[in-house]
Amino acid sequence: MVLTALAVSLPPEAIRKKAAEVLARPDFAIDGAVNPAAVKNFEELYGFGRRLFIAFLEMLDQLPLPIKWLVLAFLVISLIGIIAHLIYTLWIVLFQPGDRLKFADAEEAKVQPENLETAAMKAQAKGDWIGAIRILFQASLLRLEQNDRRSFRRGVTNREILRKYSSTGAYEPLAWFVQTIDQKWYGLESSDETDWKLGVHHHQTICDLVSRRQHVVSA
Repeated sequence: MVLTALAVSLPPEAIRKKAAEVLARPDFAIDGAVNPAAVKNFEELYGFGRRLFIAFLEMLDQLPLPIKWLVLAFLVISLIGIIAHLIYTLWIVLFQPGDRLKFADAEEAKVQPENLETAAMKAQAKGDWIGAIRILFQASLLRLEQNDRRSFRRGVTNREILRKYSSTGAYEPLAWFVQTIDQKWYGLESSDETDWKLGVHHHQTICDLVSRRQHVVSA
């Protein structure tokens, strides 16, 4: 609603300028220059693999027939095993939301909320208010994950997260983060120190909730 009203009230040139600013951010950098060294390394690796494969075929052709069949059977079984593992991994990622690794190990393997909070402080010190707010939002979500001892499903949207916490004390601070990021990161509004202070307040609200060591939502 807010974005629609703003878009109507602004001239097309202002909208195009803002869109160009958003697309110029690192998040949208998808067309970087090709690295010649990387291309050369890939070509060398491809050539080596091709020569190795040809040498293997030539060696296989010289083996007795029974051994040749044993080697082929081993390769086929290995290929089936790799494909089955890939299918199983995809199934876990796509159809087992929240299932979930043993959290003690997961906490060691991933970024901690304290790291994100430090990064947010550095961003705000440089005047990157909305960037700092986005990082605080990530820290808030990570604290909720750790509190509930389950990870969010891969690809979960902000709106799905809000629905999940709609009847909890975490809803209001999360809704503020989502609305502010929509309007001031992707949208046409600018952010300032006041937004940062509000973000710190809402992040602290979530920290207070999880500090009670209770599940914010039921399983």
